[in-house]
Amino acid sequence: MIDDLINRINSEKKNSVKNLLLLGSLFWLCLNLTFFVTGRIPYESAYPIQKTEEVMFIAENIPKETVIMSYEIYFYMLKEYRNFMGYGTNLDYGITLRNENRANFFDRINPRVIYLYHKNVEKDPILQQFIEDRDFIQVTSDLWVGQELVPTE
Repeated sequence: MIDDLINRINSEKKNSVKNLLLLGSLFWLCLNLTFFVTGRIPYESAYPIQKTEEVMFIAENIPKETVIMSYEIYFYMLKEYRNFMGYGTNLDYGITLRNENRANFFDRINPRVIYLYHKNVEKDPILQQFIEDRDFIQVTSDLWVGQELVPTE
């Protein structure tokens, strides 16, 4: 009798999980159908792709093989730069996986262009030290470029 009760509870749990999966799938199907019918795009695809002053400077003056470190959102505007390095949670994850510290990471990657919000750079003393040690030139408030890449006029 107890075994029957346990089996019944387990089968009800399995059915409830199946029902939840079915309900979730139905929700996503309806959501995507709504996006399709209304012509709207999901939030993840709706990043504003507006060329900033920094992006235009990079496109006009920086060779395509240069290592650029910036936020992942700017990858879409700088996708022809194959050595683009994202700065954010993925950076910390990569550092942890390789069991290295931030200073060693920056030395190994050796970005020559850093396009980050200046207040975030001010919060990262290791990045600040890297910028100072490598003689970067601050082209705009949010763009640092290795001095060998800054055009001379």
